[in-house]
Formats: sequence, C-alpha cells, structure tokens
Amino acid sequence: MLLPDYLSLNILKAILVLSVTWILLYIWKKFQNLPPGPWGIPYFGYYPFLTTQSHVDFARLAKKYGDVFSFRSAGGKLFVILNGQKDIKEVLVHRSDEFIGRPIESNLLEWISDGLGVTQEEGQPWKEHRRYFLQTVKNFGFGKLEIEGTIHEEIKILKDDLLKAQGEPTDIGFHVTYAVNSVIVQVMFARKFEKYGSVFPKLAKAAHDLIAVFADQRFMLVGLPFRLSLQYLPWGKDVREGRMVLKTVVQEIIEDHIRSFDPSNIRDYVDSYLLEMENLKEKGELEKSSFTSENFCFEIHQPIFLTASKTMKKLT
Repeated sequence: MLLPDYLSLNILKAILVLSVTWILLYIWKKFQNLPPGPWGIPYFGYYPFLTTQSHVDFARLAKKYGDVFSFRSAGGKLFVILNGQKDIKEVLVHRSDEFIGRPIESNLLEWISDGLGVTQEEGQPWKEHRRYFLQTVKNFGFGKLEIEGTIHEEIKILKDDLLKAQGEPTDIGFHVTYAVNSVIVQVMFARKFEKYGSVFPKLAKAAHDLIAVFADQRFMLVGLPFRLSLQYLPWGKDVREGRMVLKTVVQEIIEDHIRSFDPSNIRDYVDSYLLEMENLKEKGELEKSSFTSENFCFEIHQPIFLTASKTMKKLT
C-alpha cells in the first residue's frame, strides 16, 4: 500500500534527522575523550593550516589548548602533541610500556627503514637489538674515556677547517656534521669518510633532504596521503634519491665487511653483528632470532642517518 505523499515526506525527514543525530552523537562520543585541539576541514583535517615551521605551530597551539592537544591530519589521521616537559616525561618514562608501540601505517621514518631497525621495531625484537647495540658500541669505547682521543682529533680537524676560512662566511653545519659523523662511523665501521670525497658529501645532502621533511608539516602525512605525496609531489624526488644514497653506502660497507670478515679479529660493530649471526647459525637459532640480514642493513643504516640528520637539525 502506498503512503500519502505528506507521510512519505515526513518519514524521509524523520530518517534524515535520526541519521544526522546518530552521526553527530558518534562523532561527539569518538572525540569526547581526546585532548582539546583545533578543528580542521573534511579529509584534510588541520594539515592545510600547518606551516613549514611545525614546531612554531605547535607552540602557538599549546598556548591556546594547553601542553597536550590533538588534531587530525590529511586522511583523518589523529595526532596527539605533547609540549610540556612534565607530560613528555610522564609518557616516555613513567608510562613508556603503554606508549612503546610504533605507527603501523606508512610514514616517513617507516619508509626510510622499511619498518626495520631499532627505531621502528617494538616488543622483544626492539629489546634485543637495543640491548645488543648499546652493549656492543660500549665495548668499542663509545661512552667511555677510550673514545676521547677520537673526539679530540675530530675537534682539532674542525677547528683547523674553520680557521682556514679566515673569517669568511662558511657552512659550519657541514663541518660539525662531518666531525660527529666521523666519530660514530669509526666505531660502527672502523673507517672514516673523506670530507670532500665521493661518499660523505652525498650522505650530507641525503640527510639534509630527509631532515627537511622531518622538520616541517610533511612529517604529519601518514598512510595513503604520505604515499601519494611521496610519489607525485616535487619534494618526493629528493627524498627518494636520499634514501637510495643511504642504502647504497650501507650495502657497500656490509659487502666489504663480509669479504674481509675474520672471526678472530672483530674490528667494529659490523663485524660484531656478523659474528653474532654466525654464532646463532651454528646453534640453529638464526631463523628464530631477530638478527636477520634485512635488520642488519637498517641497524647500520640508521646510525649514519640519525647522527647526520640530528646534527644538521640542531644547526639549522
């Protein structure tokens, strides 16, 4: 039986009102326990309102919403930002077990490392690799007095290079990055890159291109928006090339160490990792462990990138 037109219209209105009410209640319930924060626009969230100086944006938002606030980025991805030292310490120290997980969707750091290495792992693999890394580099003098000689030598080289400029403007970031990187590289690889050779300038540029993304609003892209922007936006080309440079350098270092590996003469972290894999293989435990060839590559890859990028970020 057909309903009169006025009844059909009233039913349609009622369904529409109920639907809108349900949607609003759903949104309110979903957001009611989140920290306060700015509203964005559908799908793009607050991302269009962020600038290339995201740290300045966050400081401004903290003044309005407090030291803990939230917003949604492109694709509706939720970000919760901590500004105060007290809140950061509470999350990273006192409640670290609750916040130790890594993002499961595509993001810049995950893409650079293929989701591997100590900066991207979680759970037992993370504990194993972190413990192994810290203990091994300590055995090679890192954090001890033994490494002071290497540090003093790099400081002397840094001072001499700055004096050569004779007061002329110079890129101090490049020189300081080289000094810090040289100390780490000598512990990790028992070698030293030439400052103006074929490798280090490429590494410095790669780190610069990658850290530029970490430092601005592009780091707020995750999932599909990140993958699309990486593929089709102009900055994606520099980032892809930077990643390839890092992987190529690391692969060459590993292959060189494999060719010259001597279990009775452990020269550096790479040799130590190779020995650990060999010992696990002899015990029949290698396949069950987190010490894989893939992880190995990014365990080596990350110290190069992080030392260069963090130093450059502090100087820019």
